[in-house]
Order: sequence, then structure tokens, then C-alpha cells
Amino acid sequence: DVTGYSPEDMHEFSLCRHFGFSEQTIGKIVRRVPLKRSSQRDKKEFADDTCGIKMMFVILIDVCYFYLNNRLD
Repeated sequence: DVTGYSPEDMHEFSLCRHFGFSEQTIGKIVRRVPLKRSSQRDKKEFADDTCGIKMMFVILIDVCYFYLNNRLD
């Protein structure tokens, strides 16, 4: 709710940011597809990835919160 994106959108975004992505073009639409899926990880890899992704979102949300509360209107 904080970002305005659905949980599925945020999951795709985090996978692309963490693992990288390829771009697929269908007509005039360009779509980013993660190079790896979270379901392909073993337990240790998944735990390591999850920790890094959580930190990325903490920083992202913190920056957004700071920006929204310190705008010069």
C-alpha cells in the first residue's frame, strides 16, 4: 500500500533488480522478465536473497517517505 504497487508487481520488481532481467517485446509493449525466479533457489540461496531484497525495500521506502515528508510545496 505504501508504494502504490501490488505485491506481485513488487515481487517482479525485486527479482529484476536482484537477479537482472531481459527485455521481451510483444508488439509495442516491452516487458522486463527476471533472469531467475525465487522458486529456483535452494533454502540458503533463498534466505540470502530475501535478506538483500528486504534491505533494498527498507531503503527504497525510507527514501520515498523522506521525500514525501520533506517536499517544498
